[in-house]
Amino acid sequence: MSATHSNFHQATTGDEVVAAFADRVKGRVFVVTGPSPTGIGASTLTSLAQGHPAALVLAGRTPSKFQSVVDEIKAIDANIKVVSVTLDLASIASTRAAAHAILEHPDIPRVDVLINNAGIMATPFALTADGIESQFHADHVGHFLLTNLLLPKLRAAPAPVIVNLTSSGHRFGWGDFEDYNFERRPYNGWDATRDFEAVDFQKNLAQGCSTTLVAALDPAVPNGAYLNDCQVYAPSPESVDLKKAEALWALSDKLVGESFE
Repeated sequence: MSATHSNFHQATTGDEVVAAFADRVKGRVFVVTGPSPTGIGASTLTSLAQGHPAALVLAGRTPSKFQSVVDEIKAIDANIKVVSVTLDLASIASTRAAAHAILEHPDIPRVDVLINNAGIMATPFALTADGIESQFHADHVGHFLLTNLLLPKLRAAPAPVIVNLTSSGHRFGWGDFEDYNFERRPYNGWDATRDFEAVDFQKNLAQGCSTTLVAALDPAVPNGAYLNDCQVYAPSPESVDLKKAEALWALSDKLVGESFE
């Protein structure tokens, strides 16, 4: 099954996607996590800037390190409201503070599109201050909490969209939610990774952000779809197992101390 523009492919650039869906960018509000320079998040943002959104929210650990991305956006269109938010997805307290900052910011009346782009991959074993294995925390738990806390602003948008970046690596996961901290089995940095920033080393950054933007902007993309190279593909059977989804949701609720619907 293909998205609306069947001519989109591996080499399609983010700018080309934005040009095709200019009416889905102009005047809208986008939140992007992981906006570090020379990353997919930054290229996503600068491509979006070409379409003249109302506001772009950059959420990352150290705003001073992505100030150059803010400057680049402003150079493209000085009328875009650019908001930088401090967000450490491996910290429950920081994630809550970031969500509060977005919810209370006067330049963010709603969130039309949330792009959960940030992630870490195959890092040495470590527990966060909240006692959660670091990759699982940064790549899943943090975004789970952020997304649920931002639902009031998402629901304020007429047609909200949430995009979660992952990779083909999800096909190697099986979902052992009883041993998420690797207490009963040897730690493997690749096994620990479930949702991480998709990087195709054959692509440049302009091409690397295009699939994200198709998911964010193309109204023909079905809800819950998995995309690869700008087209809809079948995900792994494990990733659409409803019982495992419910177990993961329950575990995520427990870890962040919430009971989200």
